[in-house]
Amino acid sequence: MHVERTLQALAAITDEGFFERLATAILREANPTYCSLTHTGVNIAGKTVKSPIDGICFVKGADPPT
Repeated sequence: MHVERTLQALAAITDEGFFERLATAILREANPTYCSLTHTGVNIAGKTVKSPIDGICFVKGADPPT
């Protein structure tokens, strides 16, 4: 898929919860550090919610703690 088509597809997403889940999945796939990322910006119904923290994860064994 061309970059322009990808940008258009992302811009066309109107379901905010889906977009948040997609972005989190991409982060988890792109960087192994984020595999345990807990996404706090979407509720159980899949709707976005205001949260002071958008995502959080603790990396086991990281020095310094991450």
